[in-house]
Amino acid sequence: MLCHGIYCFKPMKKILLAISCLLACAGALLPQEQPAQEQPERQAETDPTEAVKRLREAAEQGDAEAQYRFGLSLANEKGVKKNEAEAVKWWRKAAEQGFAEAQYQLGESLAKGKGTKKNRTEAVKWFRKAAEQGFAEAQYSLGWSYSVGEGVKKDEAEAAKWLRKFAEARAKLAESESSEETAERQEGTLQNPSTPTTPSIPSVAGSSGSIQELPAGFSYLRDIDPSILVDLRYASANNFTGSVVDGYFSDQAAILTTGTAKMLSDVQEHLKKENLGLLVYDAYRPEKATKFFVAWAGNEDASTKAAYYPNIDKAKLFTSGYIASESEHSSGYAVDVTLVDLSSGTALDMGGAFDLFDEISRHGNPSITVEQRRNRAKLKAAMEKFGFTAYSKEWWHYSYRQEPPSEYFDFDVR
Repeated sequence: MLCHGIYCFKPMKKILLAISCLLACAGALLPQEQPAQEQPERQAETDPTEAVKRLREAAEQGDAEAQYRFGLSLANEKGVKKNEAEAVKWWRKAAEQGFAEAQYQLGESLAKGKGTKKNRTEAVKWFRKAAEQGFAEAQYSLGWSYSVGEGVKKDEAEAAKWLRKFAEARAKLAESESSEETAERQEGTLQNPSTPTTPSIPSVAGSSGSIQELPAGFSYLRDIDPSILVDLRYASANNFTGSVVDGYFSDQAAILTTGTAKMLSDVQEHLKKENLGLLVYDAYRPEKATKFFVAWAGNEDASTKAAYYPNIDKAKLFTSGYIASESEHSSGYAVDVTLVDLSSGTALDMGGAFDLFDEISRHGNPSITVEQRRNRAKLKAAMEKFGFTAYSKEWWHYSYRQEPPSEYFDFDVR
């Protein structure tokens, strides 16, 4: 079976598979010496532009998968000039033929207004069509739509049903991948019994210690202000899910938009006058991490309930506003922070732990002590002084920009 993401579909004719593989790998191809007069067939195999041309020909002949993949090429500028409106046109053609991945992509475009006019009601229609075919990403989007009432009447029961289906699909995928990896390791060990299994160490890029090139406008917090302490909880099991979260590979690699990081540095300098500093629990968060949260909320594991959500059903964490489907964190201008005493490095008592999903975490909660209220007030005053906005339900969450994010990112934290 040929799989894309979580959903698996029947493979189409060999020419489309070859084109798809070429487009995915073209950037990694090394230049090779070719005969003076290259044959057209050989050119098609090595030229992404020629591959897209053939993909378009198949799409124009009515092949739904080709239409979907040609749309991806247009949206992602793979072998052809980027044109989101044209991509939407081809996804609609494939969606109308019942191709689930195209139905989902069309729904995403309509929900976000990318390449077409925003229409959440129609987006839900296409999410539903793909979800009913078992496409997990669409199940997630449909469940979220029901949970917040966007494009459809709010319905917690329907939200729970579709988010649970998404969680089940994720669990099956994880189990399948684990089995495949185990088989591959066993096969490799048998074929190469003397080969060491030491993991590779990523190379360091640049003098700053950064190990990946970030999108334009993003910076590692350590490159802006190394004095700010960092402990990214989702890179360890020390969080409400009880496990490392998808997309997190370092507990020190706090990433933010450059402007947000600079403002946070100004907050740090201001706090130093009182012998206080900041400790960051989360910064930029990949979109895949939020989907990991959804999958976790749909399983039956309650091992972290006492510590993180003692008074609420985990399935209601989304509808209660504690976890968001589209988080400000994924745009890079939200940060989860607390205060530390610079002399001891000890975090101040805020009257509740980070990610404690409970009323006690709300700003202004009267049940905490005077000292705890004072500590929250100090953090809030310092953050707001430099343009950050607090989130009423979580004393630790602040965002630097007031308007809704224009783009969400999914690169890893490493």
